[in-house]
Amino acid sequence: MIQENFVATLTASLRDHWDVPCFSDQDGPTLTYADVAGQIARLHHLFAGAGVEKGDRIGLVGRNT
Repeated sequence: MIQENFVATLTASLRDHWDVPCFSDQDGPTLTYADVAGQIARLHHLFAGAGVEKGDRIGLVGRNT
């Protein structure tokens, strides 16, 4: 249930704010919600190509997190 709500909320945010700035980095570019949606799609393809399937667990590590 939580996952479904998260996915639905994320999908609605991406759709409703497509051209609005989403993330900004002081020394880098500002990403719009459309840019973030593109990155999510790219990661989906990357994970599928690596054999990651629904239900598998992965960890994401990012700078300053």
